[in-house]
This record gives sequence, C-alpha cells and structure tokens, in this order.
Amino acid sequence: MRKQSIVNSFKTGLLALPLLASCGGNVGTAQVLVDPNGLILPDCQDGQLIKVEADNTRTCISVRSGKLVPPNPTCKDTEALGTTKDGSGNNQLVCVPKGSGANDTVTQTRITKAQTDITNLQMMVTQVQSGGGTRSRYVGPTFSTAKVNGEVFYNTLAGIRATNQPCEKDYGVGSHVCTPFEIYESVIVGDKLDNTADVGPLMVFMEAWVPPFAAGGTEPTAGVSENCGGFTYKTADRKWHNTTFTYSVPTGGGTIRVPKFDASVACGSTFYLACCK
Repeated sequence: MRKQSIVNSFKTGLLALPLLASCGGNVGTAQVLVDPNGLILPDCQDGQLIKVEADNTRTCISVRSGKLVPPNPTCKDTEALGTTKDGSGNNQLVCVPKGSGANDTVTQTRITKAQTDITNLQMMVTQVQSGGGTRSRYVGPTFSTAKVNGEVFYNTLAGIRATNQPCEKDYGVGSHVCTPFEIYESVIVGDKLDNTADVGPLMVFMEAWVPPFAAGGTEPTAGVSENCGGFTYKTADRKWHNTTFTYSVPTGGGTIRVPKFDASVACGSTFYLACCK
C-alpha cells in the first residue's frame, strides 16, 4: 500500500492542483490547496493504531489484546481498587490502602468546615422547629428541695448562685432560676407552657424597674427591690419585695392562660423556684 499525504499546514508554500468533481453526471473543475510537505502517515494494518513518538514521527502499534483483570483475591474493606504498571509497562488493577486524607491539610480543612456548616445548619433547623430562639426556656419547678424565701442558701453558696443549684439538681447543668423574659419565650414556644394547665406561683428573678412600693425603701434605684436584694434578704425593714410567676387565665374569664408576675410578694414568703434551661 502507498503512503498518503494529508493537508495539515498552510505555513509553507501551497500547491494548487486541479480537481475534477462529478455529481449527477455533471463534470466540473475546482481547485484544492495541498501542502507538498503534508503530514505523512504510516500504512498501518487493520486493528493497529498510530502512535506519535517523542521526535514527532509516527509509527503503527498493535492494540493490546485481552482486558484488565481484577485482583485475586478481591480487595479488603480497608482497600480500594487502583492501577499500576506491570513489568512490561502495561496497566494492571491492584488493591491499594484507602487514604484517610490525614496528610492532606487542604482537604481536611474543607471537610472540617463542611462538618461545622452541617452542625450549624442542624442547630438552625432545630431552633426553627422548636419555635423559638436561643434564649433559655422554662423546664419546670424545683421538686427535690424545699421551698425557699427571699434569702436563699444552698450548701456553701448564698444569693443568686444558691438559687441555681436546686434547678441544676433537678434539670441538669445550665439550669437556673427563670427571668420574666425567659418565661415569655417559653409561652411563645409552647412546649411546657402550652395552655393546658395552670402553673405557679413560682419564684423568678425580676430586676426592679421602679422604686420600692413602699416609701423609704433602701437603694430604690439599684434594681434589687423586686428580688429581695438578689435573694439575700427575708425581712421587711428595707421595703424590698420578691417576684413570683403564675401561668393562668386572667381575672375576668376567658380560656387563654397568660404569664402573670406579682412583684409585691413579701421576702419572707416561701415558694418553689421556676427553672429555665
């Protein structure tokens, strides 16, 4: 078989040759531009492929017969299928250890960020489903300790810190005495305060926004007159009071329970604590 010439470059001088074309019995003439130094391809046999060598020459190569054979025995759970070269330079399938990516800091950083994003997204979904934000919510009253008055002690603690201990004992770490704002959030969520039953009265922590009810109270602008001085006081000489929370239907009837707060309770009166978490 003769070697063939193919048009591959117009950078060198081109030779114009007449070309006869026949279509439907009509014969005409045209011209085609052929590079006299055109690409010369080897005359390969059927089933062979053309290979371009490093020096840009072209040779015929035979197609590798057979197929890639899976390794025997098959790969373990800790291995993956990979390829390598055999002694003749041909590809072969082998079992290789699965990579952990421990040494790939870029990939590991991306994986860590993806895990963090998933965790944050799940937290957002949970908050949406629960109906509220991140503020602590009412979980219940103290039940394993006795009622307390406005002067609270628990082991070696006193005051505000002492009030949190009974809540932690009954509802776990992070539990504490509720504030009115947390009660409000709890009514919005409606998981515990769901309008099915009355709650309270229970003691809550309320910061005073107005001077004491009785004239002549001690430190009227310090914010301690409605929480018995931060739960450190149980008498009446300072004109301080305590605050309790009740979840019930307002006076006058109706069917909807609402949170009500009484900020005129005597500091000597005893109540269970309203716990939030």
